[in-house]
Amino acid sequence: MEKGSEKTNNVLSPSGVNLTTGPTSGKTPHTAIDIPLRPTFSQSCWKRRTFLEKALFLVLVVMAVIVIATIIIASTWPRGANVCLTEECIRTSARIIDAMDRSVDPCDDFFEHACGTWNRRHTIPDDKSNYNTFRKLGDELQAQLKVLIEKPLTDEDSQAIKKVKYLYQSCMNVSLIEARQERPLLALIEDLGGWPVVNRSWTEETFDLERQMAKFRLVNSRGIINHWVGPDDKNSDVNVILLDQPLLGMQNREYFLTSQDRVLRAYEEMAINFSKALGADPAEAERQMRDVIDFEIKLANLTVPEENRRDTEAIYNKLTIAGLSNIMKGFDFDWLKYMNAVYENVDIKVNATEEVLLYSTSYLSQLGHLLKATPKSGSDHRCDGSER
Repeated sequence: MEKGSEKTNNVLSPSGVNLTTGPTSGKTPHTAIDIPLRPTFSQSCWKRRTFLEKALFLVLVVMAVIVIATIIIASTWPRGANVCLTEECIRTSARIIDAMDRSVDPCDDFFEHACGTWNRRHTIPDDKSNYNTFRKLGDELQAQLKVLIEKPLTDEDSQAIKKVKYLYQSCMNVSLIEARQERPLLALIEDLGGWPVVNRSWTEETFDLERQMAKFRLVNSRGIINHWVGPDDKNSDVNVILLDQPLLGMQNREYFLTSQDRVLRAYEEMAINFSKALGADPAEAERQMRDVIDFEIKLANLTVPEENRRDTEAIYNKLTIAGLSNIMKGFDFDWLKYMNAVYENVDIKVNATEEVLLYSTSYLSQLGHLLKATPKSGSDHRCDGSER
């Protein structure tokens, strides 16, 4: 600097501000001004807070988190969920828990986890091929019904209840059953038209297939055609006549069509022994029952496996009674005569335009040719003995 000029001290503040303290050339210096630093947030807000303030702040944060979590849970919790605590619900829950084996990991074996204990506690009875919760409940229901129908008749009993009790009492009257032996059954067979293997007076000339099938339908024997009345699949408000392939004597068609010689032989032996018990000649019983089994094997071949009948839309075939004759060809079967013979006991008369629902078009289209090739005694056996 030039001589005579004043020298100034420049002091840089921590905040970057130049602070002038005044001239220093031989004069009394000015007093320095102390300007404090501008504090940061943490210094001004958090560090200067007391311990109590800090604690209260943390408590508020925790409470806010709890409130938010509660709101989220409340908004996602199922609304209107009720827990059944009635006696029936508790008993049902207890049965489910008792059936479980909770020592088994459900990811390893879910069936054993859900039913393991039940299976160990319940063995299959000797008179059943399988056993499950439905059969167990059925047995319990039968036991309860037995108690009810064994109670004495009262004036309050309805006609239906009285008939059930009368029927049960007749079935339990073992001494009378043994005294009468097979006579009631033989009388019923005679009323239904006779059975060739038992009734030696039976002749083909007096055999009426339509009336014979109607008689057996009235005692719930389905014979060669399954026939009942029920709701129309496409209009459940309307009841319609329904026709389908029959249930065979051994239920499953595979018993007749696979190499089940042992099963078929047992089935044949049962039929032979039954007919002999009713007085049939042993040689004639064997011959005729063998013909019956052969006829039923042919029927089984006409039926469609159940796995191919699951699509009800595919097997649905609605037509009139008159139209049935166009399907069942090869045999002169009077469908209108048969239908009216079935319904005459309830004073219902049908005509040829009455609609029927046929579930077994394939079966019926082949049945006529089989009946034409079968002696009348063979078809009468099938109507009479195999599906009661």
